[in-house]
Amino acid sequence: MDAKQKKKIIAAYKDLLQFYFKTGRREPDLDDKPFTNFLDLIHPILLKHKYYCNDIFLSSINWHLEGLSSLPSNIDEQQLNNLIEHINKNFEINKEKHYLIFPLQGSGLKKDISFSRFHILKEKSEEELHKQISDITSIDKIAVTDFLEHTKNSRSKDFLKSNIMIIEVENQTENVRYSAYQLAQYSVNFLFLIHSAFGMKSSIFRKAEIWRDENRHVAILSKDGWRCGHGHSWDAHLQCKIDIDFMEEDKYQEIFDKLFNTFALRNEKDDLAYKFINVFILYSRGIVQQRIQHDDSLALLLFITALESLITEGQQEKRLRLAAIIPKLISIDGITSFELATMIDELYKDRNNFVHAGQTPSYSYKNNKLETLERVTAVMILKYFEVDSLLSLTSGKPRINAWTEYLNNMFTRIIFGQNEQTLSNKS
Repeated sequence: MDAKQKKKIIAAYKDLLQFYFKTGRREPDLDDKPFTNFLDLIHPILLKHKYYCNDIFLSSINWHLEGLSSLPSNIDEQQLNNLIEHINKNFEINKEKHYLIFPLQGSGLKKDISFSRFHILKEKSEEELHKQISDITSIDKIAVTDFLEHTKNSRSKDFLKSNIMIIEVENQTENVRYSAYQLAQYSVNFLFLIHSAFGMKSSIFRKAEIWRDENRHVAILSKDGWRCGHGHSWDAHLQCKIDIDFMEEDKYQEIFDKLFNTFALRNEKDDLAYKFINVFILYSRGIVQQRIQHDDSLALLLFITALESLITEGQQEKRLRLAAIIPKLISIDGITSFELATMIDELYKDRNNFVHAGQTPSYSYKNNKLETLERVTAVMILKYFEVDSLLSLTSGKPRINAWTEYLNNMFTRIIFGQNEQTLSNKS
């Protein structure tokens, strides 16, 4: 924080202390104006902490105020720093390891896979799973068994009748409970994305309907019983009807880990990262429509919208730009650049016919252009991890501006046949 901001916070802190000692009580109330004024000023600073939590933030200030026996004679920067250090210390003390556990219903897997913070366990007897989860988490087997039995009885009776994924998450319990479902959903969608981007095929048996009740719950296991619980969403789509043995390879494990850190945990926080995250969200919704709801029209609309948001936002000639730029950015096995451009142009026309005329597209099993579009979208999302090597990142230039400039220059070269030197001379 700068000197002006710090001075303002110290003044608000002084007002807060004087208010409570003047009124003779030090139990903060959100109806107290000095308290809310101070919270509004200090909150943005503490929000940056990796393990920030609303409950601990407020509780720490309460504990601090209750611990003061008299009004300090000198309320200065050191007093404020001590309070900030006190709150940050409580964030660190109260974090704990949690394990998100959920079934990958419909998936195919031949052997267990473990890497980074992730474990993907092949379907096996419940007794074996309980022992294995106890070993992975270092939590007593009886406690694991009791909790998973409770999950089966109260949430999903078929919870352990599929391959299982476990994700280790270290954070405040409140944060984990809030994000558990989303982290599980993102993880399932990352598997789909990698499977699609690299043109993998799954057994015909993966297309079969799942007769068991669809699971919409994520079990949260931790060594302290009070931290255990469940994440849930009625909008969950945790079915994973693909073969996932490819995750045994280091290459795909590294990609999955990057996706999780960037898109699920959002460790990169600039406008370009958020743009790619939005593309991933649109892609994920398209996956639901195509693979679960079997609605090709909505899947087409979502995949095209994802590509538009990444490549043509704020531009005209959207169909032309997509058809021209995408084949220059990526390649798809077995499809020439010209064929890919033609296919994108045709799919965009299908999109327009659906949006403006209500004409439902139809794609054959042998030449399913929609599957290719899904793959194109997946490959474009993975392009994020190469983007810095493509852009001209001068000091102070936001990456989002460099990305837009890069795309505009590419489009100009394609349409007008200009080379890099001509464009650099003009700029």
